[in-house]
Amino acid sequence: MKKGVIICFRWSAIVLVALALIYMVLLIASALMLRGANNELRKAGRPMTSGEVIPHPIDDVENAALLYQAAILCIRAEDAHKIGLTRHLQNLTKDYLDNPENPDLIEEWRSLLRHDAVIRALQLVEEGIKRSRCLFDLNYNDGAAMKLSHLSTVRPLGQMLCIRAKLAAAAGDMDAAWRHIVTGARFAEALREEPLLISQLLRYAQIVSVYKTITEMVEIGLPDDETLQILKALFQSWDETQSLIHTMDAERILFGEWAFRQSRLSLVNVYLKRSITSWESFGLLCTP
Repeated sequence: MKKGVIICFRWSAIVLVALALIYMVLLIASALMLRGANNELRKAGRPMTSGEVIPHPIDDVENAALLYQAAILCIRAEDAHKIGLTRHLQNLTKDYLDNPENPDLIEEWRSLLRHDAVIRALQLVEEGIKRSRCLFDLNYNDGAAMKLSHLSTVRPLGQMLCIRAKLAAAAGDMDAAWRHIVTGARFAEALREEPLLISQLLRYAQIVSVYKTITEMVEIGLPDDETLQILKALFQSWDETQSLIHTMDAERILFGEWAFRQSRLSLVNVYLKRSITSWESFGLLCTP
């Protein structure tokens, strides 16, 4: 009996030592593979630190994001007076995109665009597109726990700009229509410098909305030469992949490495907190 116990412990010790050795070998192998992969990335000139992917800060006077946020606040301020303009705008946008030929919705949109708060919001957007850059205030050190509330402000403004252009074209005011769609196209670049995949997908969704609006407008009337050149330059700036490559590098550094530093419980908590926001962001992308 005693001899059997000794043999059992001996074999258990051998198995444990073997497992420990296997674990060490795999750990060393994975570390060498990771180091090799990092060396390949470094040789290819890819960024390796957060400082290389996070946008450099700018002065407030150059930052369009402040004006875009102020535009949304102009609309939300009306909710304090129990007008419910924000909710009305959301519902009206959805209904119009589902049924753009409905005369009641068209008239309701025309009325909405004459609202003082909406006029002021659109003026702020037009001021914003003249600024050199757009950077929203994000804490990139938070990793997957980063708050992205600004995405819910960008999409409605982009939709409003496209709808305004469509309505102007339908009314026969092609000069205003093309002017509005140029504003919408420039506004679509609001998220260009943001090295987050969800932000870039939303940016491309806005670009698609601009493209669709333009294809409808050209059937009514063509732009003048100056507007055509502006749009051509914008189209050429969209025909690139560097922003997506930069974004994937940023995802690797800001989120991948961040995740390896977290405990399993921390990751679960972040997932639970972000799940609702993620579905909301997905809804923004799915909206035409």
